[in-house]
Amino acid sequence: MYLSISGYSSLAKILRLICVSLFLLGFIGLASAQELLRIPTSAPNNGVAFVEGLYTSPVGSGSAQRKPAVILVHSGWGWEVPVTAQYAKALNQAGLATLELRLFRNAAERVASNIGYLQNLYDALHFLGNRADVDPEKISVAGFSFGGIIALTSATSWAKERFGGETGRKFAAHAPFYPLCYRYAEFAKAGRATADLPADLLVRWTGAPVRIFAGEKDDYEDRDPKICDTFVASIPEPQRNAFSVMVYPEATHGWDQHTATFYERLACKGRGCTNRNVANPTVTAKGIADLVTFLSSPSK
Repeated sequence: MYLSISGYSSLAKILRLICVSLFLLGFIGLASAQELLRIPTSAPNNGVAFVEGLYTSPVGSGSAQRKPAVILVHSGWGWEVPVTAQYAKALNQAGLATLELRLFRNAAERVASNIGYLQNLYDALHFLGNRADVDPEKISVAGFSFGGIIALTSATSWAKERFGGETGRKFAAHAPFYPLCYRYAEFAKAGRATADLPADLLVRWTGAPVRIFAGEKDDYEDRDPKICDTFVASIPEPQRNAFSVMVYPEATHGWDQHTATFYERLACKGRGCTNRNVANPTVTAKGIADLVTFLSSPSK
């Protein structure tokens, strides 16, 4: 077959195009795969019998390969305010799958009680545990502010017994970010039951590792850098050994979110005051790296 110079040039261009396309297809195959899941829940979320979550497989993982996973719970601003995506990206790159829960779109949709949201979280745990590509023994949870409260409370034996169902499944690890430690310290000191919570809520824990990430300048905590340590000290031994606290100097509440100043009745240890969230990219990068290290540990 004879080709003219112009014909050869055209063929070469086509071949180069094919090669580039194959390369891009191969690259896409290595990229993280995402799915928007609808997870059935026994606690209807705003009247809907499912909760959504963005599931992302880690880079280069096969669908048949069971992998560790992390459920990420957004802040009280709602899932429309981005906070979890930056953590998901880093965890995916470290080989962990992620599920970014969408419990409510914005603050106006949030309900007062956290009980239903705890049920949503445990329903997500069971849902992921039944997937062929997730290791059911290696599902952890990380949450931010409101999400941090959910992540920390889910480590109690009460939460596991109430929401865990008959399987007895529990989280492999818990990573609450700025979860209002003073409220836990107060509850532990009072030792009194409420309408929703038992008196021994903070006495019995599942035994899974818990690491609290806190800011030294958090106005919710009245800028008390030791308050999370005070809470942990109230936990009976040997269960206390499962807990650790990482405090970031100069970090405010919500350092990994946008900068905002607002009055908050729960701030200043419940006295009510002006809270400042100051976005801090340096602390955010450190917190992301520290979370990846914590959840990538062989013991998790």
